[in-house]
Amino acid sequence: MVDIDKLDFEYYLPIFCDALNETQFPFNVLAREGTIELMQAAKERILNVLPEVILGMKRALRTDKPEIIMNVCAVIQKLATVSPIVGLALIKYYRQLLIPVFSKYKSSQKRYKRGEIYYGQRRRNVHDIINQTLILLDQTGGPAAYVEIKYAVPTFESTYHNA
Repeated sequence: MVDIDKLDFEYYLPIFCDALNETQFPFNVLAREGTIELMQAAKERILNVLPEVILGMKRALRTDKPEIIMNVCAVIQKLATVSPIVGLALIKYYRQLLIPVFSKYKSSQKRYKRGEIYYGQRRRNVHDIINQTLILLDQTGGPAAYVEIKYAVPTFESTYHNA
């Protein structure tokens, strides 16, 4: 077994991010958890492959499937918190990630059980996961992040920043 710190992150991380659009078990779990573990080990080295990571997440978001959106949200949340430098570098990609899907789900009305799936051991609602992700991005990115989030998702209201 190879130590995770010795892996070539610039090679493996984009591959795992490309697999985020998998819906079959165990591939979906492997893609999500593998991506998160690689990010946790890579920290600032993510900056070298951030454009490729974003590209993989954009492809996954285009599928418009709630379980895939939730997996991408988990990865975005890890990106925002893995390192302050990475969190700030992520701001310039907010529009690419948030506009296609997040704005649609955030602005649509919650329908009873619509968008709910089994995620791990419990039921989760895609609207709630998106809202948690937006709040985390707002917290970790500062005022510049709020401006980008508000542009991409006009219905977003910050509890941390006033416009």
